[in-house]
Amino acid sequence: MTDETVRTPYARKIRYGVTGAPILPSQNPHTGDMAVRPSLVELVYSAARDGRTARVSASVTGLCMRDGKPVQPEGQVALHYKNGPDGWPAWLANEARLHAAAPPVTDPEPRVPLAEHTQQTLDELYDRVQEADAYYAEAQHVAQAMYRAWNEQRTALTEGATVAAGVHNTLLVLRIRLANSSRDWAQNSDDAWMYAVLYGWDCEQQHDHTPTCPKLLNEVATKHGWTPDRVERIRKHRAVFAKVGPNGETDAAARRAVDNEED
Repeated sequence: MTDETVRTPYARKIRYGVTGAPILPSQNPHTGDMAVRPSLVELVYSAARDGRTARVSASVTGLCMRDGKPVQPEGQVALHYKNGPDGWPAWLANEARLHAAAPPVTDPEPRVPLAEHTQQTLDELYDRVQEADAYYAEAQHVAQAMYRAWNEQRTALTEGATVAAGVHNTLLVLRIRLANSSRDWAQNSDDAWMYAVLYGWDCEQQHDHTPTCPKLLNEVATKHGWTPDRVERIRKHRAVFAKVGPNGETDAAARRAVDNEED
């Protein structure tokens, strides 16, 4: 039975994960200044048909960013780009061009029927086969080296994530202990310094601050005679701890989650 099916390719899609990519801004006026740090890219190449030219669209998923910082609580968002790659952010446009379909491969030389080969042409073909085997062995060696490097990197990332989780949990235990202690942490200079770095005297919620928001670091600094330079160093230390561990915003997010469950 003859297969008379006519198949017309309309589109080709490629989907892959990325790390180390630059932050991409949104091109949708309704999303404001939202941006994304890419972790997943999906490209769709649509063929020209029905009077429309060939085109490419993209969906980029990753960490939601504003002003170069992750939006708290951290979450994944997807930004969509159409009618590219011209006019897209440079990195994404290069990705689209990189993965565009290659032109059809053509036979570089006419095929000679076996009966027309001579000893010389057969020797040449044999030499080319040996060269191809050598290239294959070299490519296999390179692929194995790349796999070993990737596996080492994956192991290092896994170990790093385990350490980061341990640091976060340790800081969380310390934060809970400080919050629930009856000790007056502002009374003693050393206690006040430790509280400032591990817990924070000022409001850390990601919102429009109001007069009721805690803002006590300057007051504590005045009480203990801390210099402006020391206060600045304390703020830098606290910023590091707030980035790698729990902070005022994560506390507020946890409270909101509990409130929503009760409602």
